Order: sequence, then C-alpha cells, then structure tokens
Amino acid sequence: MDDTRYLVIRLDGVKFTSNYCKKINYPYDNDLNNIMIETTNDLISAIKGTIAAYTYSDEISLIIDRHVNGTNDINRVQKVTSRIAAICTRCFLRNLNLFLKKYKGEFRDGFIGLQNNCAFAAKTHELKIDEIHKYINWRIAFSRKNFYEKTQNIKMKNSNQWMRFGTTIIVTSPKERETIISSKITFDYIKTITKPK
Repeated sequence: MDDTRYLVIRLDGVKFTSNYCKKINYPYDNDLNNIMIETTNDLISAIKGTIAAYTYSDEISLIIDRHVNGTNDINRVQKVTSRIAAICTRCFLRNLNLFLKKYKGEFRDGFIGLQNNCAFAAKTHELKIDEIHKYINWRIAFSRKNFYEKTQNIKMKNSNQWMRFGTTIIVTSPKERETIISSKITFDYIKTITKPK
C-alpha cells in the first residue's frame, strides 16, 4: 500500500437489507441509527489513527492516517480488513444488546435477526489528502439518492437530517470529536485534522 495515502475501511452489515432488518423501518430506524453512531464512535476509539468516519444505514467508513497508527499491520490489507470487521461486529452487538436491555419493556422483535446473525464485511481503499472530503461527499450523495428513491411520498421537511445525509464524525483531537450532519463536507474540515505527508 502507498505509504503517503490515507486508508479507508468501508464496513457494511452482511444481509442487513435482505434478511435481518425487514421488521424495522430500515434504513430510517432511529434506534438502528443511534446504535450505528455508537458503534462508529467505538471504532474511532479502538483504531488508532482514525481521523474521520461516516455512517449511514448499515454502513461505516473509517479514514485512517497510517503514520499515526503506529503499527505495521496497517499496511497488511487482509489482516486489517478482517480485524476491523471483527471489531465492528463485536461493537455493534454490544451496543445492540445495551439498547435491548434499556428498552426491555418495549422489546423490538425487529432486532432479533440482527442479534442472532450480525456480521460486518470490510473493504479497503486509499485516498490522497485532497480526496478525503470527496469520498465522504460521495457517500453523502449516495445516502441522499437512496432517501429520495425510498421516500418519494414523505415531505422532506418532516424528515430528520441524518436520514438524508448520514452522520460524519471528525476527530479534532484525541479527546474531542465533531459530529456533522450536512449535505457537504468541505476540504477545510479535512485540513484541520490531517498532517502534510
């Protein structure tokens, strides 16, 4: 892998759409969205060097600075993808179980399939510094297109912003993160969290 580029790990829930989320308002279930945001934040904490993340529906993209990561494994693609997919699955299941415990009295049977069969798959890409915001905007555009196609009869003004644009999390410092729900991420956001190679 090119050492001057940033690594993108894109995670997707396996068969969430076709099998396990049929009983919930997928991908616009507020509870599932909150579980995915918690899982994304857990991944940011677990994977050193993560500078930004994006989540929508059953998808999470992590952008990792390999120079900060400080491990040789980050350049071993298969090892990285399988490890991060396993971490994501574990974090998602933990957050799902916490959610189900919290709402014990109003148990949501739509989540049973996920609880018993949850798994995430991962793919990797490489990006130059000036391609990071373009990648996030590409994922935002996808979520927007998906929203328009699936909700033609819903008035846009009545929907939550995250349903249209997903959620972007920018790591501004080791202890601080900025959550952004926007139709566009500019390069200015990215410049503040990346270092020249």
